[in-house]
Amino acid sequence: MDRSGKYARIVCPFPTIKPVGTLCNGTRLGQCQRCQNCANRDCKNNVRSSVAQTVEHRVCPYGLSTFIVELGRDVVVVNGLIEPKLNSTIPGRLRKALRSHLIPIEQVVEWRTLCLRLAEETEHEIAIGVRESISSLHDMKTAVSLVLRNAEGLVDEIPGADFAEKVENADPKLKSLLKSVSLLSTRMSMASIVANPESCSFGRKHAFAVYKVFDKMCRLYEESAGRRGVGIRIVGHSFNLPPAYDSLESLALVLVDNAVKYSLPDSEVVVRVNDVAGDSPAVSVEVESSGPIVPADKREAIFEKGFRCPNAREFVAGGYGLGLYIARVIADAHGFKISCRGIGVTGNSNVGRNIFSFRIK
Repeated sequence: MDRSGKYARIVCPFPTIKPVGTLCNGTRLGQCQRCQNCANRDCKNNVRSSVAQTVEHRVCPYGLSTFIVELGRDVVVVNGLIEPKLNSTIPGRLRKALRSHLIPIEQVVEWRTLCLRLAEETEHEIAIGVRESISSLHDMKTAVSLVLRNAEGLVDEIPGADFAEKVENADPKLKSLLKSVSLLSTRMSMASIVANPESCSFGRKHAFAVYKVFDKMCRLYEESAGRRGVGIRIVGHSFNLPPAYDSLESLALVLVDNAVKYSLPDSEVVVRVNDVAGDSPAVSVEVESSGPIVPADKREAIFEKGFRCPNAREFVAGGYGLGLYIARVIADAHGFKISCRGIGVTGNSNVGRNIFSFRIK
């Protein structure tokens, strides 16, 4: 619900103030003259008066009421009103002049409840539509799998010591076809996970060559990354074969795709895959890229369905906040956690190096 506050402002009956300080009229009430003449508009830092559920009432220096309304992960600031019971500091003359702006806190609470209910119902309807749309792609997924198998069969007939070498020796058109169909097949598997998260644990676990899968993703993204001036390489050594579901390949795609998408031009994505020795052998994976940094207080939220970090939204306009959600669902199915950390941030810059990492035993 990271967009709930944005949409709620559009249908809010009361005047609101945007985070940048811009005044907005409500659908029922406009901004009063006092607020329009206010130079500070620092409505979030006024003296606290009381709290009602998740609607907080404050009084500004001019004596007007401000409501801080929490909507999911967003906040809407309703300003320029008068709460008749809680606001006792308002001058009588101003109270009389703004009789139309006398709004009990219960009305604001009711409006918030309606917004949350509408958002929940909308999300539910969207989820139903997504499931129906994805289920209709089953036949298409079967066809894509058939094309992929045939493309792999053609490549397998090319001379070479192993399949990777055969791919390198293949005609550029066949190589491009194989890469495109491989990406399409994996992305369609991701769509199935969105429709049914339990599908990421379908089938049996098998010995999974983690290094090989991430190496494959790096190769698949070389061309698209290069068009943006982004380099991509894999380093490390790994011979362990942890048991995993086929969905782990989708997780590799998500992390590499996410790194490439949010990388600055003339930067490099580095994937590190290494074995971890000891009493509990594992494979360690890190995907590092340079771009808009994920703030420390958002490093858990980015794995929630539909959430997009504000820095990411400024960098790339499109996106539905599903990639890292899918990655988390797959990680949960395998019993490990993906962590995110940022390094190399200087001063107040929003740019640095993001590192997504996990260990699979």
